[in-house]
Amino acid sequence: MTTLAPHRDTVDQFVASMHAGADKDALSDILAEDVVLYGPLDDEPLTGRQAVLEAIQTVSAAAADLTYREVLSGTTHHAAYSGCRSTTPWSTEWTASGSTPTARSPR
Repeated sequence: MTTLAPHRDTVDQFVASMHAGADKDALSDILAEDVVLYGPLDDEPLTGRQAVLEAIQTVSAAAADLTYREVLSGTTHHAAYSGCRSTTPWSTEWTASGSTPTARSPR
């Protein structure tokens, strides 16, 4: 039997929060104070809950019909497959690490 990466429930909570309009309180509950977000917004990663919350809310507001379609789980990580309408085609990869309220990230 394959052992999946930890924290799938956190990814599921993130997806639910995004489907609820990137609710700041719900996202604050699952993002660690020391979260680090690697993504297409800047050459350097965003560090800290407040900076990451602002980035997530900005993307959510700009992306019409943002929908997470599926969460894929493997032995080392989880991936949330999403899509949205945009005036320009784009593709991104986001990676976040940091502690969770109950455990340290495996990164």
